Amino acid sequence: VNVGDLKPMELPIEFFLRMAWDPEALPKEKIGEFTEKWAARDFGAEHGEEIADIVSKYLKYAGWRKPELIDPNTFSVVDYREAERVSEQWNDLVKRAEKVNAELSEEQRDAFYQLGLYPVKAFATVVDMYIAAAYNRLYVEQGRASANLEAEKTRTLFAQDQSLSDYFHTEISDGKWNHMMSQNRIGYTGWAEPRRQVMPRVQEVVVPDTDAFGVAIDGSRSAWPGGSGVAMLPAFDSINNQRSFIDVFQRGSKAITYTFNASQPWIILRKDKAFNEVDDRLWVEIDWSKAPVGKAEGEVVIGNADQTVAVKVTAHKATAAQQKEADGAFGGLVGPIAIDAGDYSKKQS
Repeated sequence: VNVGDLKPMELPIEFFLRMAWDPEALPKEKIGEFTEKWAARDFGAEHGEEIADIVSKYLKYAGWRKPELIDPNTFSVVDYREAERVSEQWNDLVKRAEKVNAELSEEQRDAFYQLGLYPVKAFATVVDMYIAAAYNRLYVEQGRASANLEAEKTRTLFAQDQSLSDYFHTEISDGKWNHMMSQNRIGYTGWAEPRRQVMPRVQEVVVPDTDAFGVAIDGSRSAWPGGSGVAMLPAFDSINNQRSFIDVFQRGSKAITYTFNASQPWIILRKDKAFNEVDDRLWVEIDWSKAPVGKAEGEVVIGNADQTVAVKVTAHKATAAQQKEADGAFGGLVGPIAIDAGDYSKKQS
């Protein structure tokens, strides 16, 4: 076994040494139990279950993509809210780790920073930095004034990554672990470690002195007015019961005013903040009790005295027979079908 990275590999090193000593004592059913006992031993029984879950989820999320293999194109900022969902899951883990840290005694916090809090916060920081760089590029294309905020967020997170490792090196355990986190992990272009950390490229836009608004939709890189083709949300169906969104944003420096309305009573609209917490988001859902069976069409109209954008909505409501046939099946009436590997129906050699 390659044990060059002794730190921060305390948990897996202990695991494989214990397994080597007595393999039968650690079948796959007891892996979760092992992690919980490890956490309870080092941080107290009252924190064992929560810390074990935080560490296990960190390892699971890290398996989506190693930090040195992430770039602004890794998680989609257009399709299925992938980047948003990845960021939300990482940041939920950060909140949980910070809550545990606040509840630990002062004597335990250095150890928890090394084994739990730092790995979670550092990984979440790198993921969010690349996602911010991806949104910066998308927003530049769409003409969003908030593109510049994503550029600034990228810089802030790049600096935060360094700050987290500096704290690891100089503050915890009186500097005992200095340089342990010095390996470069940002800016890889091949298998070899880059000579220095390089922040992903971002762009700044000149924001005009106007109160014009723009509209961007779920599943498209375009923005309207001026976008390519017709603005149309991904299709809805009553089996999957999806929700979708429309973002309304400033294209200039002045605040925007607009109204929004649905052309059909079965289109439900709810105003919220967009993922960037700056622009507006209109969540779109379907009231299936009011939608007709089969395919139905409508639109959401966003506008003011100067401009109007219509976003088309298509809903597919299943017949009673289709609804019955879909019970226990994957997918719906429209769109792709995704099946988790663990949900197979049979294995055949």
